[in-house]
Amino acid sequence: MAKKKADKQEELKYEEEPIIGVVKVNDKGQVIIPAEIRKKLNIQPGDQLMATVSRDGKGVMLMKMGVFYNLFSRYYNPDMEE
Repeated sequence: MAKKKADKQEELKYEEEPIIGVVKVNDKGQVIIPAEIRKKLNIQPGDQLMATVSRDGKGVMLMKMGVFYNLFSRYYNPDMEE
């Protein structure tokens, strides 16, 4: 099945140079994602991001929910028998 244009935009391009930014946690526990990263990943106000903690507990990864759903749907099929 051909991928939709929106799906292709959601995929991360690991071969590209990573963007690294520094964020600061405010007194409400909020962080601001740097503009360069928001632009690169097309993160818009109201977008939902999934936050996961690394296995060693030393890092956090943010992923757009659309990316998560695309990855999840590749490996999960509710019609499959166990």
